[in-house]
Order: sequence, then C-alpha cells, then structure tokens
Amino acid sequence: RLYPLTDWGIEISNGNGVRHMARDVGSYLNPKGFHTSRLTNADHFNYPKTKIYYQQDYEQDALRLANEIPTRQKMANLVEQNQMMRRAIKVLIGKDLVPFHEYIKKDLKIIASVKKS
Repeated sequence: RLYPLTDWGIEISNGNGVRHMARDVGSYLNPKGFHTSRLTNADHFNYPKTKIYYQQDYEQDALRLANEIPTRQKMANLVEQNQMMRRAIKVLIGKDLVPFHEYIKKDLKIIASVKKS
C-alpha cells in the first residue's frame, strides 16, 4: 500500500443529484473510520447504482466501506480497468441510495447530539 487510507482519503461523488448527498454520506462515514478528503459531483446525476472504485492495494478497505453503506454496491478495481484516480477509494453515489438519505441524516443528528452531551 502506498499511503494509509486515512492520509490519502476517500472521494465521494454525487451521481444522483440529491442536494448535499455527497456531504451527508461523507459525514456519515467519517465517524466509522473513513476520512473523506474530497466531495464532488459526478459528470451527470443519472447513475442508477452506487459504485465503489478502489486502487489495487485498497480492496480490503473498499470492502469494509461497502459494509457501512446501506445499499449493495458494485465494486471496481481501477487497475483491472486501467484507470487512474486521485484517491485510494471513490464512492460514486447512485439513485439507489436516495431512499436512505433520510436514514443517513437521522444518524448524523444522533451523532451530533452525542457529541454535545
């Protein structure tokens, strides 16, 4: 592995068009041990399924991340696809995660209330 996942970070890309979806998913994953270092919008907002892209040495981290997201995602090793990416892992959020947005926001409110007490 070139860099620890916490140093290199995860990119979350909104591919479904729901306002603040990437930010909320990143905030949801941070307390679970995943450092979000970049939030972006995808090239369009019509991705039906969430997909996790990962660099070759980060497969185990990507699998652990997949278990924290409340949908079943497709996984893609970038080396096999001959692509490059700025982060160790990139989560492309699809429309399948939209029904879980309220759940994610509720979880964030619980985390915030625990931090205040």
